[in-house]
Amino acid sequence: MTRVPADTSSWVLDPDSAVRRRAPRDPALRHRDFDSRYDDRSVFFDLFRTEDPQRLVALGPPLLNLAEDLALTFRAEPSGQMCSFVHRRLVNVDRIEIAVPAGTERLTVRWAAGETVLTPSPSLVPDFAGQRAVFTMSRDNDLQWIRDWAQYYVRVHGATAAVIYDNGSARYAPEDVARALAGVEGLDRHAVLAFPFPYGPCDHRRPATLWLTEADYCQRVSLEHAMQRLFARAASVVNADVDELIYAASGRSVFEAAETCDTGYIEARGVWIEAAHDGRVADVRHAAFSRRVDAQPWHSCEPKWAAAPAKLPAEARFSVHSVFGAAPAPASLEFCFGHFRGINTNWDLHLSNNTREARTATDGTAPLAEVPELRAALDRAFPDRSENPIPTPRPVERTDVIADFALQSAELAEEKLRPDAPAPVHLHHSSTWRVYPSRRAAAIDAGLRALELKPRSLPCLEAVVPLLLRAGLADRAVSLVDLAAEPSDPARPARWRALRARCLMEIDPAAALAQIDAAILQAPDRPGYHLLKARLLLDAGDNEAALAAARRGETLLDRPDRLLREAAIEAERGTETGLFTLHDPLNLELVHPRELWRVKLVALRRLERFAEAVEAARRLVASDPLQAHHHAELARVLAAAGQDAAAAEARAAQLAVAHRTWQAGELVPTSTEPRQIALGGHAAAYAQALIVNGRIRDAIETIAPLFEHEPLPVGPIAELAELLAQQGRPQRARDLLDRAERLAPDAAELVGARAATLAAAERWKPALRAALRLPDTAVDTALRVLPGIAAALFERGEHDLAAQGFERAAALKPGAFFFRVRAYRAREALQDRPAARRMAECMARDFPDEARAHVFLGKELLADNEIAAATREARIALALAPELRAARVLGRKLGVDGPKERATR
Repeated sequence: MTRVPADTSSWVLDPDSAVRRRAPRDPALRHRDFDSRYDDRSVFFDLFRTEDPQRLVALGPPLLNLAEDLALTFRAEPSGQMCSFVHRRLVNVDRIEIAVPAGTERLTVRWAAGETVLTPSPSLVPDFAGQRAVFTMSRDNDLQWIRDWAQYYVRVHGATAAVIYDNGSARYAPEDVARALAGVEGLDRHAVLAFPFPYGPCDHRRPATLWLTEADYCQRVSLEHAMQRLFARAASVVNADVDELIYAASGRSVFEAAETCDTGYIEARGVWIEAAHDGRVADVRHAAFSRRVDAQPWHSCEPKWAAAPAKLPAEARFSVHSVFGAAPAPASLEFCFGHFRGINTNWDLHLSNNTREARTATDGTAPLAEVPELRAALDRAFPDRSENPIPTPRPVERTDVIADFALQSAELAEEKLRPDAPAPVHLHHSSTWRVYPSRRAAAIDAGLRALELKPRSLPCLEAVVPLLLRAGLADRAVSLVDLAAEPSDPARPARWRALRARCLMEIDPAAALAQIDAAILQAPDRPGYHLLKARLLLDAGDNEAALAAARRGETLLDRPDRLLREAAIEAERGTETGLFTLHDPLNLELVHPRELWRVKLVALRRLERFAEAVEAARRLVASDPLQAHHHAELARVLAAAGQDAAAAEARAAQLAVAHRTWQAGELVPTSTEPRQIALGGHAAAYAQALIVNGRIRDAIETIAPLFEHEPLPVGPIAELAELLAQQGRPQRARDLLDRAERLAPDAAELVGARAATLAAAERWKPALRAALRLPDTAVDTALRVLPGIAAALFERGEHDLAAQGFERAAALKPGAFFFRVRAYRAREALQDRPAARRMAECMARDFPDEARAHVFLGKELLADNEIAAATREARIALALAPELRAARVLGRKLGVDGPKERATR
């Protein structure tokens, strides 16, 4: 066995240096121990060589203010040549790529207060080329656990290399860790890297700072370091902590799966293995634990992964729970991992929002069930459970971390309640409360308070606007965006215009299209802007133009530097706000290709170009085959294309994925309410898959437990009722809605589903009555059901009811010209001339560039013998659309020539 030497060449500022990294987090969101845990002095964790002799890489935490304070330059030695470099901002990591002349031995780093000389570390890529490597970061874990962890991956999965990043262990030296790995039978090589840098506050599980990770650098840098310095040419790599063991029911190697799948990436979902010792081995070792809480769904945890670097996209990046930029292969469904609560030193809290429970605590009242697949893997790895023992030199220092964290959380929570708290505090409240339906109003209030304090902050706006749009407050969102306008700032107009366009999409699509066109003119390289334009065109029925816009966005996303650009945007947003929890739900600045593929799919389906639609749907599935709704979309397209056998296969895949997701459950998150919402969504997706596969009874049994949830997950239940009606089971749908409405009689989702199920049974009048009950805030639900019901009533001669339906739709979406036209046609059919004229006047006023609006008004004016006014409207219509037949007919009646007639004469 070979131990690979793995020293690092780091640069840490002196303790007495006046120059320090300033934390981006607002002081009001810092626990008492924040400063002692935060890394304010490390500049580079490592400067190392690459396989290109004229390229060095320096990795470290985000420089932030140090970029300006240090004003770094680089000089190669012994040549004395000044070096060019590229500084790349990633998420919680800065990567500096330095071009050096051949023969460079050292690098002099010149900075504002002097010089520092560093000798680059050698590249370890050749040492791990072709290896199957497992790696992790560890601090003070028992040496026995480390040895057993490596032994497991060797015997169960065929690992040939193991790497430990030792984060400053106090119980032993890195040499002791190397000795533990050297005793692992079958391991070809190993390395231990001393990584003694501050881990970071790691307070994202504490209630007052839930989900905040923007100040945790060490693990993120280690992952980038592993990819760049060690594993670029490894056959495959597994990232799993010492308490995480991946297994498969088939016994398949996760390394082999990553190497042979198309995407080179396997994602394994985790299940908590309880700290209930089975007594069959005296010590606390992995082999003593194989039981989970006997509950369905499981208590699961975030995924871990295996990857084949050669198959990953360029600039894909290792991350804690995923490989950023990679798509998990379908083979991921085979794998799970046990997360062992008993293999832990109790250094942190067990779960998010928990200040009371140690990781190794066990609820003696909860029934447990053995995980047979894990038990079988453990027996393969450890046929003799007591074999290969190794002592740890010093015991772990026991501190009452639970009591201390609880006290600090209480202190900070009290501080956060102050009415004069700064904007980031309110923004954090808004970010965390939005997952609770019962607290969404409070989330909006908190976001608005943040905007009062920082009215020109686009990141604050980008966090609050989605909440306002979801609540049906698009007008308020537009007003807030307008307040943030800074015409003098050249960096903001495109981003501001795009945000304004997204708000206007709900109330004035034409104005939204003009805004996004202006944004694209200023920033044509933003795929999200083309996505928004495509969606607006799709809503307007211009499918060909929507398809073209989506393709332009897709071309931009195919650029090789996309992942680097997105990482830089995310890093900038997080630094600007102090929060990395602010993702981009509006898909403006950060957008995944699958969002564009969805738009393409709708456009192609409408255009009946089914062969292309099938290809788009297959790409959607390939982007993330672990999403059941992707397989459902593919099944629908295949059925429309007449490929019944392939559609059946897609529905079967939908069922398999939905069952796996439902069975694995959710991440036992912050509280019961968001957890039950998530579980309700999983159960509904599984039930939908059962329904389309003809298993109605199983679907009803699956969703029965949802009626015990508080609050009732009305959205998933409503979707299921509509699906049952579409599948020809109207009575089942009515029974489901009756039961749900007894518990939540005013839920808009259920009212909308009632209207949809009545429409599916062609009971149009009661369907309209149900749809008209929907409140003003349920815009999306109402617009999904009202137009179809009103159109059906119009076709059946029920013009008065049709007019009511279209007028309601027009009131909910005033910017939708189509609804106004249909309402006018209904009033015209009723010969309700006063109402028809009022509507025509409103259309001509609100849509001055729509020729048809002026035609309608001209007709009404002519009927009232107002010839001069009618003539004026006819001329406007002909000027706007000389080819419009209705405009030409009106012009002839009034003796007004259009351009074509004048040219003919």
